[in-house]
Amino acid sequence: MDLQNCGRCGTLYVRQKSQFCAECTKWFADTYGEIRDYLRTHPNRTLWDVHVDLNIPLSVVQQVIKFTEEQG
Repeated sequence: MDLQNCGRCGTLYVRQKSQFCAECTKWFADTYGEIRDYLRTHPNRTLWDVHVDLNIPLSVVQQVIKFTEEQG
């Protein structure tokens, strides 16, 4: 059993595949989907535009993009 702190909220959880606990994994998936859908309909938007238009903190937008780039 591999225990780890969640990369988002710090909660201790049993690590499986994600760097996030179950609650934050759902949050991440929802946020990723919202950003993905927005960029599909607004393909030339900047990080700042995503942040302002979706009211998602800039650091979160950057984290989502970084994570998806790391996943390939």
